[in-house]
Amino acid sequence: MTFTRFRRFAGFTLIELMIVLAVLVIIITLAAPSFNDALERRRLAGAGDEIFNAVNYARSEAIMRNTDVLIRFTRVGEGQWCYGIDDDLLSSSACNCLSAPDECALKVFRNGLEGAGPFRGIDLDENKDIVFKFGRGEVDAASTMVLSSSSGKYDYTVDIKRLGQIERSSTPPGLVN
Repeated sequence: MTFTRFRRFAGFTLIELMIVLAVLVIIITLAAPSFNDALERRRLAGAGDEIFNAVNYARSEAIMRNTDVLIRFTRVGEGQWCYGIDDDLLSSSACNCLSAPDECALKVFRNGLEGAGPFRGIDLDENKDIVFKFGRGEVDAASTMVLSSSSGKYDYTVDIKRLGQIERSSTPPGLVN
């Protein structure tokens, strides 16, 4: 009498694999909203830092070049905005990041236009021209730039004081480095 021994193969059964996949799907489903929220916060912080650095740059150029420097922010639509920085305010052709970007002698930045830009879903509150005066980098009037996330849960504010000081804040706090 011969007994055939069944060899037991090491491995996973189909049921075990399906259970593991189901658990992974549940974990990913729970983690996705917080991941999207973190991405939204990082985009807003990046866009706010871009605006803050551009305003600082325009002010420093006004002081260094000893001439007035314009930074023009243009809101095109939801999540679409740009800015241009120029030191030639007497020119007949004005710096415009949309229609005349070549006239912006110092810098041009575009977000969300033609589907390009690193800060998708980040919206600028309004069009604004800020002129930094030569010498000490003052402005004629205090100004505020507000960026908002696509969900509306987060805001990033850049305040330009009359004497040229630049401050930033966020709602809720914590987005500003």
